[in-house]
Amino acid sequence: MRYPVVLFDLDGTVIDTGAIILASMRHAAETVLGGEYSDAQLLAAVGGPGLEAQMHALDPSRVDELVRVYREHNEPLHDTIATFGGDETTEHKPHPAPLLLALERLGEEPANTAYIGDSPFDMQAAKAAGLFAVGVSWGRIHTADKLSDADVVVHEARELLDLV
Repeated sequence: MRYPVVLFDLDGTVIDTGAIILASMRHAAETVLGGEYSDAQLLAAVGGPGLEAQMHALDPSRVDELVRVYREHNEPLHDTIATFGGDETTEHKPHPAPLLLALERLGEEPANTAYIGDSPFDMQAAKAAGLFAVGVSWGRIHTADKLSDADVVVHEARELLDLV
């Protein structure tokens, strides 16, 4: 079965990282290159093929230094990241409540929905909610054998194209 919508981006979708990404881009650009940059200039390459490519867009000759300064600024901010909707239910994964709330807000039925996750808790929540559970092993946090509750386990993102 094909599922109409599958979303599994992290930054800016599951966790609210937009402000710290912009702050770190600004810090790196102004520290390494000097001058002032608009939000549009700094965010033009964000969400693309990776941090190096984003910094290449700012200055191809200083990518390594830009990346280093960005990371020095960005990593301490990780403790300030807020989740979107992570605490809107009293029950949390592996309980299905967060997934059922999402379905309610989307006006979707469990039978029409695939849930992609990388932990046994994700798979347990998906199954408890009646969703098609897709376990992914590429994050290397949980091995494929820990995703035994999944309907299917995939090891590369391209495998998702045949499933959802």
